[in-house]
Amino acid sequence: ENNDISGAIDAYNKAIDTGYSEQKGLILLMRATAYLKRASDHQKELQQVVAVLAQSVPDPAGMARMYSTAMEHPSLATSIFQQITNDCKSQDNKFRKTKHRHGLY
Repeated sequence: ENNDISGAIDAYNKAIDTGYSEQKGLILLMRATAYLKRASDHQKELQQVVAVLAQSVPDPAGMARMYSTAMEHPSLATSIFQQITNDCKSQDNKFRKTKHRHGLY
């Protein structure tokens, strides 16, 4: 569907370039509507991606339990902190990709 919208925008741009002025207002309106539809689709996609990312954020209570476990069992602390660090890096990477992808709009 996104290709259809981009194709429509390209077609409207070509129609405007022909210089036929009697229908120019209508073509501009149709092109603006296509841009609006594309923006709406991007907004919906971003909302879905953010919802998925929000689910991957760890529960504060769970994090507190992990830190408590690390304090109670120092032998496990290194592996727990390594896992937390890896999870944070992974999540940061997901957020950066999302920000980059949707920040280009």
